[in-house]
Amino acid sequence: MKGTARCHSVLSLSPGSGAVEVTVTVDSSLVQSGVGWNTTLSVANGSDLFSVVWLDPRGNNILTRINGVLVIKPGTQYEGRVELQANNSLTIRSTEPRDEGNYTVTMEAPASLDLTPNSKVLRLEVYVPVTNVSVALSASDVVEGNAELRLTCSALTGSNVTYTWRKGASVLSNSSRVTVSGSEVRIQPVNRNDADSYTCTVHNVISTSSHSQRLTVYYGPESAAIQRDFESDCVVPDQFLMGRSGRLSCNGVSVPAGVYKWFHKGQNIQNGSSIPFNSTRLKHGGNYTCTILNTKTNKEITASTQIIIVDYCLSVGAVVGIAIGAAAGLLLLILLIIFLVQRKRAQKNKAVNKPPLKTTFNQSEAKVLPWMNEYPEIRRGISPTPIYSADHMSVYSIYPPSTGSMVASTADGEFRLSSSRTTRSGKLSTLV
Repeated sequence: MKGTARCHSVLSLSPGSGAVEVTVTVDSSLVQSGVGWNTTLSVANGSDLFSVVWLDPRGNNILTRINGVLVIKPGTQYEGRVELQANNSLTIRSTEPRDEGNYTVTMEAPASLDLTPNSKVLRLEVYVPVTNVSVALSASDVVEGNAELRLTCSALTGSNVTYTWRKGASVLSNSSRVTVSGSEVRIQPVNRNDADSYTCTVHNVISTSSHSQRLTVYYGPESAAIQRDFESDCVVPDQFLMGRSGRLSCNGVSVPAGVYKWFHKGQNIQNGSSIPFNSTRLKHGGNYTCTILNTKTNKEITASTQIIIVDYCLSVGAVVGIAIGAAAGLLLLILLIIFLVQRKRAQKNKAVNKPPLKTTFNQSEAKVLPWMNEYPEIRRGISPTPIYSADHMSVYSIYPPSTGSMVASTADGEFRLSSSRTTRSGKLSTLV
């Protein structure tokens, strides 16, 4: 009782009468801490002190130091958990949620300093750290076309938490099919583009924790096709050379990967996505069918192909050679036609430029052979003028000579009597 009375008498008598307060500084008026942490409400003073008093959020005394004597109030939740630091800051060990609230510190200087007391209020917030975050799916097998899928985020511990969702590397936000609401994401309906890694981050002011969940959306099979790879380049479709190696491969779009089966002429011959052929035989020809089954969607599709095994075929290389030869022959033919056309055109141009031949005969231009002067009976200038032989026994021509020289051709061997002469008809050749 004496100690308590003394404390009250000191508190009532110690304030000075001056207008200047005791200097008290605070690092932050808001202190945020976690459950189980050691938390310090930091203050400092710039004056000599007579007393320091800390009150809890309910206004009850936690501890007092008067003239260097520290008294911690017994019987409170702070007993054994608090201490006063050298700078008069209050430290609370193993902070509990019930410790949260506004704490008041009051400092008084000795009366001799003539300073008035000064009080400061510091707020303590106590949070439960976030631990063990997880993401759960509303369905274990998610098939494209499902009406709804929910992703739910939870944490084992954590108070005053907020949630952030990411799809892959991007923040997930609301869209026509996706609704983000706190700890839950709802997708309506589901399609293959929703497949990705979804990350939920739970955080409060003192802690952060995340967890990722891979979402797989099952769909297919679809777009089935068979690829044929053989050591043969037959130009005729579906033909492949006998004795060569090859492979038939079946492909389809499916998540998960489909189950493949092969049928040849209606008989199941092999499972798996491909059929190898080490050496093709005639018996390998025929129709091949591939089926693809998705065990999650329970859908199945098929694809078929026809192969014909032959011992001889026209290869692509041969066809290319024939095409090249035909093209070369056509080119040569075109060049020949061009050459003949140009040659004919040149001959025509030469004929056009040649001086025209005379088509009329001028008797004054006629040349009389020297021996003709010996025969006055030859009446030159009168057409026709007969031309006789040297013995006057034969008539070679009754036509006038040309401007060139004339020679007698072989007589035709016929003789006729005319008046008193024998006439031999013959032919004359004109040399120009």
